[in-house]
Amino acid sequence: METIAKYKKQIITGVLLALLLFLLLKYIFPLVSPFILAYLTVYSVYPLLYRMEQKWKIKKPITMFLVLGILVVILFAILWIIAWISGGSVEDALPLILEWKDRLVAFINPEMINKILPDVIKNSFSYLQKVLPVLVYIGIYLIATILMAKDFDALMTKVHSIGALDGFMNIMNEIIHTVGKFLKAQLILILLIMGVCVGGFYLIGISSPILLGFLAGIMDALPFIGTSIILIPTAIILFLENKIWQGVVCLIIYVICVAIREFMEPKLIGKELDVFPVVMLISIFAGAKLFGLSGIIKGPLAVVLYKNVWGMLNKVDKPEKNDL
Repeated sequence: METIAKYKKQIITGVLLALLLFLLLKYIFPLVSPFILAYLTVYSVYPLLYRMEQKWKIKKPITMFLVLGILVVILFAILWIIAWISGGSVEDALPLILEWKDRLVAFINPEMINKILPDVIKNSFSYLQKVLPVLVYIGIYLIATILMAKDFDALMTKVHSIGALDGFMNIMNEIIHTVGKFLKAQLILILLIMGVCVGGFYLIGISSPILLGFLAGIMDALPFIGTSIILIPTAIILFLENKIWQGVVCLIIYVICVAIREFMEPKLIGKELDVFPVVMLISIFAGAKLFGLSGIIKGPLAVVLYKNVWGMLNKVDKPEKNDL
């Protein structure tokens, strides 16, 4: 009976914890996510902020602003390099855009403009309603990051002075390290698959091999999609064009990518997170069903939270024995 009571307590605790995490991710997380992201950003670069303030007397908010600016520049530079390598550039696109603009102006008459304009305005408002929340989210994140960098030391001192918050922050820091390991493993897998796809596309003479390889790597990181969305249609098109050997090579590339994901992922992710790969797959699938696209992140995050909180509860239930 004691054993049954023990397992009954564990089951009830586990169900309640899962329900609490669901409510947290469903209703609370969207409200605080920009601030959590701001904390993660400041926490990640805090050694740099501290060093710059101590050595060069540069205030933390200024350094944080410069770091964010550099990250934005790097992001745009990467996108521009990908577009340039893929065969397109702004200089090449501008004449085509101007040509189509002239054709459109010559084709459209005032009567057509009067008919089309209301729909255009209506659609513009619709697009604005979708884009505006994203812009607001980014703005709040940037402002929160600068403000948190300014008062980070005082905030952490206040948090550590409150026992409950201190325990919560310890869990958060553990989650940060765990998520970092997860992202590192995913990045390694993405780069490996990108390299295989780019090399394979060069071999069979596909146009824009770097762009297609980049897209294949990104798609492979998404659950239930993978490189098949790029490689399978490409192979079919090659077969229809009677390019048999190129199509066969494309299928071989797909098999290699699947093998890399299947054999490397358990070693990289399972070892780092100490979680079975099938559990991560279940978490991604369940997260996508419960939360939509954001569930791709929320599902694994829920597993990490559950694992850490469960471990903490077990430590509370089973205090260390005193040898004395």
